[in-house]
Amino acid sequence: MTLKHSFPGSNTYKGFVGFFDDVFDLDSLERLFILKGGPGVGKSTLMKKVGKLAEAQGDTVEYFHCSSDPASLDGIKINSRIAVIDGTAPHIVDPKFPGAADEIIPLGDGLDHHVLSVARPKIMEITARMKPKFTAAHHMVAAAESVRNAYASELVVDKTGVFKAINSFVEKRRACHAKHLHECSHARRRNHLCQGHIVPEGLVHRGTLGLRCNRYFK
Repeated sequence: MTLKHSFPGSNTYKGFVGFFDDVFDLDSLERLFILKGGPGVGKSTLMKKVGKLAEAQGDTVEYFHCSSDPASLDGIKINSRIAVIDGTAPHIVDPKFPGAADEIIPLGDGLDHHVLSVARPKIMEITARMKPKFTAAHHMVAAAESVRNAYASELVVDKTGVFKAINSFVEKRRACHAKHLHECSHARRRNHLCQGHIVPEGLVHRGTLGLRCNRYFK
């Protein structure tokens, strides 16, 4: 049994960068199951349970974590042949070859429509507040990148050590968000993945990805 953890996308100083199409390319998969349904219906929970069952059978399982909440999953792969993914926003995925290579698993029946209807104003308010928060976070990281570049080019004299601290932060973050390409031995394909990621809690390193990479690119 082999376990692998990574992110199929990342929040960077250029905004969100995603590699969903690359990671879950049908050319390399025998079957793709696309989970549909609103937040809280159990998409991530189902993927975790499927992954655990595959682990118990000795299969190789790859866990792809959510860029906004690393405790949740965006998808899993089993033996690099079968994948289960969250096909809802912001990374909407629909079947390309329904029934032949991929299919939808609807989980929307798990929604409690009455409870959600009552909470509608609050849900809409929170949702409206989310986008500008993400935009502000991306701007702040971009600002840190600009300061780091100024320090690196020696345009700024760092007498207090502030820029050194910022530089250290950005370098760690760059390492997290470097695009790692690995060669798949069975198909000789390259995938873009993120070994680490910046989330509301800070920098998170989920990767065992480095153990299976032959070449790295920044």
